[in-house]
Amino acid sequence: MENNTPKEDWISNVLTSTQGISRAQPLDGHFGRIMQRATKVGTSGGHEIPVIKWVAAAVILLALNLASVYYYSSTKQQAVASIGNENPIAESIEASTTYNY
Repeated sequence: MENNTPKEDWISNVLTSTQGISRAQPLDGHFGRIMQRATKVGTSGGHEIPVIKWVAAAVILLALNLASVYYYSSTKQQAVASIGNENPIAESIEASTTYNY
């Protein structure tokens, strides 16, 4: 006769209650579809963006960056050229300040 603690009895009851359970089985054909998708991802037919699209995106990004640099430099030159033309006080402050960049 065994003298088990209540915890050991509970563990053995839980283990014996799972004896009639069988493993889950996928539906017919479902496993095959999953395996086809898994092998298809590794091939070139997956969801990859072609190289041409990446190159086009890089060219567009480069063009936008160059346009923003050109716009910034042209507005900066206009701003520097306009200082002092309208107001003589602004011209003297601009010439004597240490914050000229």
